[in-house]
Amino acid sequence: MYLTYNVREYFESIKKLDNSKVLDFGCNHANFLLKEFNGKYIGVDVDNKELKNNKNKFPQHTWIHYNKYNYQYNCNLHIVDTWPNLPNNIDTVIAFSVFTHTTFEEYQYTTSKLQQHLSNDGNILSTFFSSLDKKTLYSVLSHRPEYFKDCQEDIVDKLFKKDVIYLCVNTLSKQVSIFDSLKDLPKFSNRNYFLTFYNDQWLQDNLGGEIIDVTDRFTNILSTQKCLKLSTPR
Repeated sequence: MYLTYNVREYFESIKKLDNSKVLDFGCNHANFLLKEFNGKYIGVDVDNKELKNNKNKFPQHTWIHYNKYNYQYNCNLHIVDTWPNLPNNIDTVIAFSVFTHTTFEEYQYTTSKLQQHLSNDGNILSTFFSSLDKKTLYSVLSHRPEYFKDCQEDIVDKLFKKDVIYLCVNTLSKQVSIFDSLKDLPKFSNRNYFLTFYNDQWLQDNLGGEIIDVTDRFTNILSTQKCLKLSTPR
């Protein structure tokens, strides 16, 4: 079940988006469009069914399917990933809670590809779960108490201050596993719940950009994620 939250308010607390060209990477069910947008909006997602729903609701905007494997939303193991035909001169790419559910390698690859579609002064604003704040870690886990209620403290201690670490839950057995590498694991299916956490400085050292923290301005899911701001490569 998809959550509804004001993702546009989150990103507009970082950068003005009115009258601009915005690409919403991992647009979900178009939370960005909870209120009318006066710029050009492009929604991209791996979930083609949800994109069709968005197109029916918001035919005035552009919707693009990225036919890429995803453990939960597009879990056909036979998909051959092909980068979508995206427009150029994008002022801002936003990605809310997308790379919180991928490997670091996918984060790195995808943002490098997206940078090629930016305008000269464009930005990518992508959110991530920080491993540096125990209060935030508890908050992230509290969104799924059916998995973490009885083991929060132990998990938080294992996640705290790690460079990059992955948490995976089998949604049938509710078994929780924590990994610092996924190289030897097969692709997940929709029976798994998958989260990625980063040490802020490690992420910045490896991807560049600027870490922006607006978590104190929000509640619920918006308060759990910091933002990495990347610019057009020079």
